[in-house]
Amino acid sequence: FAILLTQITMPYLVGMSLSALFAGILNTAGKFALTAAAPTLLNITILVAVLPAGSPEQAAINGAIAISVAGVLQAITLFWGCRKLGVKIGWRRPKLTPEVKTIMALMVPSIIAGSATQINVAVSQALSSNEVGAKSWLYAADRLFQLPLGLIGVAIGVALLPRLAQAAQAGDKDGMSQSLSEGVTLSMAFALPAMAALTVIPFFLMHGFWTGGDFTIEDSRLTAHALFHYGWGVPAFILIRILAPPFFARSDTKRPMQFALAGVVVNLILGIALYNLLRHHGYYGYVGLAMAASAAGWINAGLLLFTLLAEKTWRPDRATLSRLIRIAIATAIMGAALSAAGWYRVEIEGWFASRILFGKEIAILLVCMAGLCLYVAAAFATGAVRVADIRTALRRPPGAPAVGDDS
Repeated sequence: FAILLTQITMPYLVGMSLSALFAGILNTAGKFALTAAAPTLLNITILVAVLPAGSPEQAAINGAIAISVAGVLQAITLFWGCRKLGVKIGWRRPKLTPEVKTIMALMVPSIIAGSATQINVAVSQALSSNEVGAKSWLYAADRLFQLPLGLIGVAIGVALLPRLAQAAQAGDKDGMSQSLSEGVTLSMAFALPAMAALTVIPFFLMHGFWTGGDFTIEDSRLTAHALFHYGWGVPAFILIRILAPPFFARSDTKRPMQFALAGVVVNLILGIALYNLLRHHGYYGYVGLAMAASAAGWINAGLLLFTLLAEKTWRPDRATLSRLIRIAIATAIMGAALSAAGWYRVEIEGWFASRILFGKEIAILLVCMAGLCLYVAAAFATGAVRVADIRTALRRPPGAPAVGDDS
């Protein structure tokens, strides 16, 4: 059955390959909205296909078909965006030109560097096979862990790369450093509160979103242990997305690949060591795998950061450091409030569950929204974040192709 589902979903790869090409064109032109919105087509298509299904098997087949359909829809949508931009895209016979050879030489290291997080999670899943239930607990924790990575790291990293490339081509070191400062500050403005939520109320989150049916309260508790240790790695994995583009902008994909592989090695060695050590002392070993994944992320991010600072590619000024401290203060305020909410979790969930359908789910959503509002208020009050900075970090890079420019 798994083989059948894989065969049905394989056409999605074709759609994603085309979508990646079209998205690259749009991003180069400083157009990010359509690329960011395209993945929602996958979510909507799957939901429309799965919800009417009468059995789990039929739901799986419907979902697999929907995935392939969504790949086509996403490619068409982004192709339309390129045409609106004025870029002419057509079919031509492939040629192994010097430019294609250059792309291929740069592509393989960048793929490895960009997939380090996924490799580490896959390694953790493989190592957890000997512990009953561990794969499910790690997978459930990984779903929430991946959320800030996709929303924050990918979005800012994609928006940052064209600006860095423009600065690198112009030899503007100050411009590159300034862009990187803005990217790091903005990413940490989102990453630190995400880390706080995942580490301060992991059980509240897991119980609110996952407990039900065969997924028991105990499963949520065990998943929360993994989520906590994934949580303190969130800033590192987001920093990787921000600190790697300066290398890519200068066509240097080998060093990010080397740093990523160093992180994978650390994850493998430390994961095996912690897994066996915890099991030897009567604890669940899968928690050590989550620890190792986050530690590997910090090794990767640290190597990128140290290299950029040593080369003086990034020269953070006092204003940037001050902003980072203010972001940490705003995060601490939000974390304290979330901690209080976690302390009264039973009362909060009970109040909503007795009055509203899906009460516990609504309770955690409202707690998260309240924490977000408090953080935003604290961030603006301390001067950690300003509207102008968000606009600057996501602005269209100077010199990017304008609408109607066939370049």
